[in-house]
Amino acid sequence: MTILIVGTGNIGRRHYENLRRSSPTTRVLVKSRPTSSMPNWLSAADRITELDPSELDGFSGAIIASPAPLHHISASPLLKARVPVLVEKPLADVPVNADTIIDASVRMNTPLMVGYTPVSYTHLRAHETVLDLVCRLLLEKKKK
Repeated sequence: MTILIVGTGNIGRRHYENLRRSSPTTRVLVKSRPTSSMPNWLSAADRITELDPSELDGFSGAIIASPAPLHHISASPLLKARVPVLVEKPLADVPVNADTIIDASVRMNTPLMVGYTPVSYTHLRAHETVLDLVCRLLLEKKKK
């Protein structure tokens, strides 16, 4: 299994470390900008700076942990390649970018998840959609 993480900030690092610890046999690759310096927590073998669209179907899943204005740029091609995607909150910076991501997921019938911790972000529940509620309840049920 190969998981792609897009983003080398704190959240990307946390996902990388958690995956390496919890699933040592899983290959975890991290995409960063070619111009950014190599984070000290990331091995050179696990870093990629370019994604060839023809190779996207080699990923079992992807985590988008880049800045929100870039989420649609990373998530849409992955979803179009039928790679399940977890996007860290918020889904997008503006509604039109959120629509782009959701449309790709629906059109390709590919799982799209948005990560947030309801306990820590209780104010978000006031804005929860029916789909968010269903996903949250399924995740909570799975924990039990």
